[in-house]
Amino acid sequence: MVGSHPHVIQPFETYAGRPIVHSLGNFVFDEMLSDDVRRGEVLTLTVQGKQLIDWKLRQSYIVGNSGQPRWV
Repeated sequence: MVGSHPHVIQPFETYAGRPIVHSLGNFVFDEMLSDDVRRGEVLTLTVQGKQLIDWKLRQSYIVGNSGQPRWV
């Protein structure tokens, strides 16, 4: 399960071996109100059939005023 909307990264947890990601923050955004809104995460899932094999979060950061992310 992936939540959304607060524009900032929120903690994740696991339940029964599956991730619950409350917020990934921003990936592309053009309102730089604070450093927190420049941070984002991308969730990658590896799935085989109906089984979740692996999952990872990769960090990103919006540099300058372009609104475009860079990998951290």
